Amino acid sequence: MLDDDVHLLYVEYSFLGYRGADMETESIPKPKTYTEPLIYNFRKVFSIDEEYHSIERNTLRAMLHESINPNIKFILVSEPLPAETDVKDCVEIGYAYFNIREYALGDDDQSITLPIINQMQTEQIGLLTIYVKGLDAIRECLSDNM
Repeated sequence: MLDDDVHLLYVEYSFLGYRGADMETESIPKPKTYTEPLIYNFRKVFSIDEEYHSIERNTLRAMLHESINPNIKFILVSEPLPAETDVKDCVEIGYAYFNIREYALGDDDQSITLPIINQMQTEQIGLLTIYVKGLDAIRECLSDNM
């Protein structure tokens, strides 16, 4: 990312009705070189048991059966430096999409690398690697009847 106005970056997403600050990584400085990775180590656990989390399970089931969009959109956000927060806002600079249905129907990889596309959707600006655990639980929802 060559933009000199970008200093701090974080990733946000929403899933199963969860959104907001709880679904954002911490902001970290942009690397000095394009070959240097940003590592967030962000983890989130989603409960999808039928008895206590039926809304989340039904949402996941709908995604897997494509009655709602199966894509999880990850948003790469540029955050202003602390000294600039009065004059600058956070800016979405890129997007990565993870199709949970394709993942459930695919192989057993836990590591998935997604291209990050710029805001205008015209070029790739980076890669986002996510790790997904609980494939058996996801596939169980796939086999549930709607």
